[in-house]
Parts: sequence; structure tokens; C-alpha cells
Amino acid sequence: MPHMNVRDLGRLREIAAVFARHGFGHLVQGTPIDVGGENKSSPLSVAERVRQLLIELGPTFVKLGQVLSVRPDILPGPFIKEFEKLQEQVDPVDFSEIQTHLEKEWGMPLTERLQSIEQNPLASASIAQVHRAVLRDGSTVAIKIQRPEIEGRIRSDLHILYTLAQLLTGRLELPGFYTPVGVVQEFETAIN
Repeated sequence: MPHMNVRDLGRLREIAAVFARHGFGHLVQGTPIDVGGENKSSPLSVAERVRQLLIELGPTFVKLGQVLSVRPDILPGPFIKEFEKLQEQVDPVDFSEIQTHLEKEWGMPLTERLQSIEQNPLASASIAQVHRAVLRDGSTVAIKIQRPEIEGRIRSDLHILYTLAQLLTGRLELPGFYTPVGVVQEFETAIN
């Protein structure tokens, strides 16, 4: 089980603040990442708030929700229904970031490799998005592009997920033989 790096502490505090903003601050109260009061005034269901929390926390957490959306053995129906929405409703990365990322990867301007590329993606998911493009030879292709800096973010977030899982052990009841740490271990296997 990976250990959290000191560089992850800022992200951990950010995650704790998002928990509090969505009404789940009580899960981290009394821990080293306690962020104080929480918003409990949302008219949304708990499942809807958790889905919004995952979206706000970014790609790793959206992917976690996607993986859990097919696990009725771990989550009750309302959560499955909400998390299924994560399968298709992921905001794309702005095209300027995609262009910068591709040009850095390829070591050249897009115009040297492509006649054109559509700025709006055909599909956008938690880890990558797909753009239609036309190569210099006139061939139409689909280019799947990982979100910039996603590998480092996933690694950092996995360390944080393990830390949060350890904190939630005993505070969060899961069905069957599942523990928060066990769920994160299964997620790490799936995402790798």
C-alpha cells in the first residue's frame, strides 16, 4: 500500500474542503485534515452529493465512481444510479491545453502532423478524450489523448485515497467483507 507523500498534503486539504462543501466534513472531523464546518443545507440526495463531490475532485475520483457504478455488491441502488451518470458526463479538457499537450508530446506544432483537428471532442472520459483529426495525407483518424498530467495526479490521488480509506475505517460501514482500504486496493488494480 503506497504511502502519502508530503507533496500530497495540499491536495489532501483540498479534498477535505470538498468533502465539507458537499456535506461530508464529519468524515474527516477530528483528523489532521479537519477543515471545520460543513455545508449540510443541500436539497440533493446523499448519492447526488457524492457524485458531485467525485466530479469536483477530478479524474481519479470520477474513475473511482465509474468503477463503483458497476458494483451493486458494494453500493446501494441510488448510488449506482448516480454513479452511472459518470460514465458519460465528463467535462472535456479545454482544447488549448490539449494542443499544448500534443505539441509537447510530438515535439512539433500540430500543423506539421495534421491538416486539421476538431476542437470539440467526440468523447470525453475521466482519463482521456478523443478528437477527430485529418492527417497530412488526408486520412481521417481519431486521436485519443490522455488528460495532461493525469499519471502524476492519479498516483498522488491513489496515495491520498489510501490515507482517506484508513481514516474512514470504522467510520464508514460497507456491506459484506469490504473495507475502505480493500475498495481502494481493488480500484488501484482496475485503474492500472
